[in-house]
Order: sequence, then structure tokens, then C-alpha cells
Amino acid sequence: GLTRPFHVLRSQWIQFIKDGHVKQVVALDSRSVVFGLRMTSTGSIEDFASDSATGQELSCPELPQKKVVVGSAPIVVLLPSSNRTFFYNPRTDISYLQIESPSELVRHTIEQCSICTGPTRLELRPRLARLQATSGRTWDFFHSIAPMIKAGHVVLVPDLSSPGSRRDQKLSLHDVEDLVDFGAQLDDDEIIIFNSPGGGASQNHIHSQLLRCSPASTRVVWHADVHVIRRWNIDGLVSVEQVKNNYFSFVWLPLSNGLSHDSVSAIARALTAILEETFDNRKIGFNLVIVQETICVFFRSRETSPTFPTTKIGSTHFAGLFSVDLETEFYEITPEKIGCALSETSIDKDTIGDIVEKSMLNLHKQQEEQS
Repeated sequence: GLTRPFHVLRSQWIQFIKDGHVKQVVALDSRSVVFGLRMTSTGSIEDFASDSATGQELSCPELPQKKVVVGSAPIVVLLPSSNRTFFYNPRTDISYLQIESPSELVRHTIEQCSICTGPTRLELRPRLARLQATSGRTWDFFHSIAPMIKAGHVVLVPDLSSPGSRRDQKLSLHDVEDLVDFGAQLDDDEIIIFNSPGGGASQNHIHSQLLRCSPASTRVVWHADVHVIRRWNIDGLVSVEQVKNNYFSFVWLPLSNGLSHDSVSAIARALTAILEETFDNRKIGFNLVIVQETICVFFRSRETSPTFPTTKIGSTHFAGLFSVDLETEFYEITPEKIGCALSETSIDKDTIGDIVEKSMLNLHKQQEEQS
């Protein structure tokens, strides 16, 4: 059945680990290996690896993480659990994962989509929760089989039973309204992200993600380093600000608990207008990051950086969780390299300003036509 509140996911995640659901089977060389999470006797969460045929435990050292301060921003650098296979089967070329722009991506088809078809499709997983947004629309929540964060990594999809949900990784106005609604319910250790094609998306099937991190990681980590370049106000209900730090420019919108329906609708309309101008009209990839009290949009020039050529950069990298795939990259990382990578994968501030200005004009025109 349908469930609210949003925070039911906390206890469900722990229960899913206890029940042995959070795992994946990966073919490595001549054998299949199970990677996953399990509870220890002391109640903590640990990674494990085993031979799927014999059940034999395999070496699974704790993956490291550290904090690197970029300007005033506390960036958490990690080798995530989802990249466990790199320790057994390192690769240095991810060119096959990359696209230069959203226009290169093949349209969604059920036959070629691993969310819809195949051994890892969502229908084969037990559902973590089925939640209803304030709009009355239903979203299905599934655990990630390769979690980036042990404390919680969840895949969100609009009602999986609806044929209309089998579609491209493109946000509709209704999708945005519901994500804004969910975002207003976030605690300070939760983050919602959306990677567009050309912005780090791994699947061209509509989905978002929810992660649980330390509170310091889910704030807008760049807050102390940015200055406002320009501000737009929509109907007195929402403010859109273009900001810039030492490395890149982006856009943010304020968010708060207990938003009225009119406020959610106004934020969603403004945000959708920006994303349509970015993705539909200009074929530019983007990342959407929703944390407590703020929605951020990061505009992407490319998916990988020359500074980290084996890492596909997505929402979490801009949100303060900078994952890298290779152990050598982890130990050689510096604040300068992080700033350089984010700068190299972002579009320029003037183009961003033009995008927002054009989208606000389009939104105003739409509102005039409807009145």
C-alpha cells in the first residue's frame, strides 16, 4: 500500500540489509562474485564479497574516505562501495560510458533498458517503499544494488506499474513538483539527486536517487564561497539566484519545510522552465541536487574531466561527495584537482545567465497566455 511519511525509508533500509537484499552479482574473469552490505554483530554496516558458487568469503578491505577543504567547502572524498569491482578488475578507460551531449543518447526502449529488462530490473527487487506525494501521484522506492553510501542509497521512480513511467531520463513538470515536495521533507542528512543524460546519468530511464550522508555533506557546501551574480523573483513566491564561486557558476532556489501548494507549484514551474531551456532547447546536461532548504542546478559542459579521466562526474561530486574510481586517484587528490575537475565540466557563467534569463521570459509568457 501507499505510505507516508517520507522517513519510513530509514528503518526500511536497515531492514533490507538485515534481510540480505542489498547486494549484486558481478562476473569477474572466470567466476561470479557477490558484493553487498551486511550488518555486523555490533549493529554497524559493512561491505562483504563472496564467491557466488561456493559462498567462500573474499577479501573485502574497508574502502577509505577523507575530507578535503576546497576554499571553505568541506568535500568528502571516497571510494564508494559501488566501485568495489575496481579492486578486482581495474579499468582505466570509461569512454564507452560517455556521451558528448544529450542529443547523442539513444531514446529509451524497454528492450534495452536494464531498469525495465534483464536480471537487475527493478521489478525483480523487493520494493523498499511506495510513497505518495502531496499531488497524489505515486513513487516507488527501490534499494540500489550497488550503493554509493552505506547509510542509504535509494532509487526513486514514478509509479513503476504505469506504462507512462517507462520513459526517458527527462523530468516533466509533475516529476519536478513531486521532487520539490519530497525535498521539503528532507532531514539534514538526506539528499535527492538527478543526473541528466550528458550530466552523469547511468540509465536513460526516468529515475532520481536519495542518499543518506553526514549532515555536513548534505548542506550546500559552497555556501560560504559564493556570491550572487543575478536574482530573479517569480510571483513573490520564489527567488532564483545565479551564484559563482572560484571554480564554477550554478543556480539555486530556496526550499523550506511546510511549503504551501502555491509555493511548490511556483518553484516547480521556475525549475522546469530552466531545465527545459537547458536540456531540451540547448542540449546541455545538468545535475539537480536537493538538500534541506536549497535546490541547486549545475550546468555541464562534459561528463568527464581531464583531471580525473576515469571518473564520470555527476550530482554528488558537485554536492560535496567526490567519489573517484581508482585508488591512485584517491590518494593523489588535492583541493586544486577537485576545483579544476568541477570547473572543467561546467559551462561558463554567461551562458548560464542567458539560460535562466530566457527561461524566465518563457515562463512569464506562458503565464500571460494562461491568464
